[in-house]
Amino acid sequence: MNKDSLMAAALADYKKGALTTKDIAAHYGISQSTLTVWATNAGFKLRSRGRRKLMEPTTRQREILRLAEVHTYEQVGQRFDMKKQAIHRIVRQWRTWMKPKRPPFVVGDIIQWQGQRLTVLSAGLQSGTLRNAKGKIFMNFPWNHRGKLPTKVG
Repeated sequence: MNKDSLMAAALADYKKGALTTKDIAAHYGISQSTLTVWATNAGFKLRSRGRRKLMEPTTRQREILRLAEVHTYEQVGQRFDMKKQAIHRIVRQWRTWMKPKRPPFVVGDIIQWQGQRLTVLSAGLQSGTLRNAKGKIFMNFPWNHRGKLPTKVG
């Protein structure tokens, strides 16, 4: 295999992104530095360092997340021999992966928001439809407005 065909094959594998630079370099008998220089000269965007981001938590992290829902971070940390800050970091990292199981309010609840009482007409996980005492309807009212939740009155 001549140099041009070797370079073309290596860069094709690099562009696919399925293999690491270490694996591609070993497969074609070149150094990782050579592969990086070829990719730079070809105008490819270079890969970042480190491992690829996980798309879902590991089995251990899932267990930590499950326990963190019902116990304090300190208690979970003691079980896994970790600090509570590390537990918080895992929970924060996977907060979008964890889905709430039910809305914070249900139809018929009366909530207090900025001095007025509102009745919940429909409720979703993120927002709901509300009616005030004068009959005005608030559609798609976000439950978590600027970090504050309305308080449930009745």
